[in-house]
Amino acid sequence: METLPSWFASMHLVIAALVLFVGYLLLRPNRWRGNPPPGPSGWPVVGSMFELGNRPEIFFTKTSERYGDVFRLNLGRKRVVVANSYETLAEAIVEKARVFADRPQLLSFKLQEGGDQTLGVQFTRASEMQRKKIKLVRAAFNPAIPDVAERFDAVLPIEVASLVQDVAREDGGPFDPHDVIEFCSAMSNVTGMLLYSKTLELGSCLLIDWLPWLSWFPSADVRELQALVRTMTGWHTDLIEEHRQTLNESSPRDFLDQLLIQQQTGKLMVSDADICRILDDLQSAGFNTATANILWGIQLLVQNPDVQKKLQAEIDEVVGSGRAPTTKDCRNMPYLEATLWEIQRVGMPVPVPGVRAALRDTTLSGYDVPKGTIMLVNQAKIATDLANFPQPHRFDPSRHLDENGSVVTPEKKLMLFGNGLRICAGRHLARDQMVIVMANLLQRFTFRLPDGATAFDNVGSTDGLVRFPLPYKIRAIPR
Repeated sequence: METLPSWFASMHLVIAALVLFVGYLLLRPNRWRGNPPPGPSGWPVVGSMFELGNRPEIFFTKTSERYGDVFRLNLGRKRVVVANSYETLAEAIVEKARVFADRPQLLSFKLQEGGDQTLGVQFTRASEMQRKKIKLVRAAFNPAIPDVAERFDAVLPIEVASLVQDVAREDGGPFDPHDVIEFCSAMSNVTGMLLYSKTLELGSCLLIDWLPWLSWFPSADVRELQALVRTMTGWHTDLIEEHRQTLNESSPRDFLDQLLIQQQTGKLMVSDADICRILDDLQSAGFNTATANILWGIQLLVQNPDVQKKLQAEIDEVVGSGRAPTTKDCRNMPYLEATLWEIQRVGMPVPVPGVRAALRDTTLSGYDVPKGTIMLVNQAKIATDLANFPQPHRFDPSRHLDENGSVVTPEKKLMLFGNGLRICAGRHLARDQMVIVMANLLQRFTFRLPDGATAFDNVGSTDGLVRFPLPYKIRAIPR
């Protein structure tokens, strides 16, 4: 009788050991082969996942001080390589653009593309169809094309004028620009008008991306993302039907008309579901970053009144006060353009930008990088590289001007819009939007701290993939 419990106990130990062994095999990180980059081994199962915190760029920078500009991580079962220098980034997305052109298989990416990463353009896996769709998007958002520039110039002044009116309603009193909704909707409405001739009143990674087995359990984040995708899909489905009923192939009104024409003529084999995902990707892409850049810009100009004064002098000389600045005017305002570059560098709203993946086995800085490895970029460290940006924490627009006062874009030191096959398709329009918004605001107002304040109460940024400055109060004094 005593042998029965002993036998059961032995069996339980064997079963428990077997379960643990199988679990380890299923959950252990994918192994690195050959000559991998150096890097921390991390914890079993989760790797370095919980060391990232809410500010992964801080962890990346500290880790690069020990391991160098290229290091490896295990995030759950995912292999990750992190680029911390411009040279490494350029090697990956310029020299080896076709290799690092993929998006990884992450559940949040799949959810944002309606459950299928062959749909849409932003989180889509690399393929010939994806390249065709991107080519069409780039043409639709290229201001060098007269029809695009005409639509953009017709829509943007209306939205900017509305924004200026809302700021004027504050009547010079203290207010938080985060609360002025048009700082957000002006950007969104311009994009909506270009896409489907309507305004829209309105992505992040999830923990399950790195620990996919968590998807077996209910998640509020997943349910919220799924609900948002369903809402946007329903809205865009109605727009597709509305446009299809009034479509004139000889006179497309907007980007949606162009997509439907491509679909009907068989030039681009896209389904309605794919069109929905493309529209959603383009509507959301850059929405938060453009808004964040404006908010960072106002804060930095209040902190640097000499720069604000110099900008206003340039606007007064080129435009005067009798009319609103236009995109053509802004081409003659190099200091304004240089200031926008510096706002993006110092504000750095996206310190860890677009996630990529290797389509095949390759190398990076001499280290072996296996197929499927995820590449992350520590843009925050690149933007403060002493070799390229002396006194990196100083706000100095003149660093983007040559001795003749002409703009020297920082693209040889800092790729704020990416590069290669995944370069931001709407980068030119995004820049034009930011320049026009800032030019119109500075023509009409001088931004200052509230009376009695000598500095902002809160200086810092929010958490998240897109960083906004913490809430702050300013006064917009009419000029």
